[in-house]
Amino acid sequence: MQRAAAAPRRVKAVQRLIAGWAVLAVCEQQRGPCRLTSLLLRFKDEPLDLDPPFHPDRFLYSATMDWAMDSFSVDATAQAGCVADKVPFRAIPVPKGELHEVEVFARVADVEQRQPYAVKVRRLEGTETDLIALRVLGAALSPQFAGDLRSYTAALGVGQDFARF
Repeated sequence: MQRAAAAPRRVKAVQRLIAGWAVLAVCEQQRGPCRLTSLLLRFKDEPLDLDPPFHPDRFLYSATMDWAMDSFSVDATAQAGCVADKVPFRAIPVPKGELHEVEVFARVADVEQRQPYAVKVRRLEGTETDLIALRVLGAALSPQFAGDLRSYTAALGVGQDFARF
């Protein structure tokens, strides 16, 4: 008797599953798979440039953080009828000189099938730039300027209260 009662429940569950697949198939035919409509990376309110620029049909990106930026946030929006999934809700810290990869998804609300979007974010160390010259007016620079040197002392002349770079 219990077995006979369980069979109609299983049949109804299979029917719901098939109906869900049919709705998904119709949606896929009408508008294609779910896509993000926007993907933004930012440090506080300062945007980070995606490379290449965002396009819903492009799924792999990179971005570079300035050495002074210590974290980044992700903002993503999915097309109508879909949801943006696994979008971090907190800023992601990135140590100087390191790389962090984040993956967000666009998917139909009640379906596991999803479209991944991956971004590799690299934070600069702060040593990636080189000076070609350094002059300090009103002071003597020690040691003499050299492009590979990162530390100098500027000694003000007698009667000088300030120096100009």
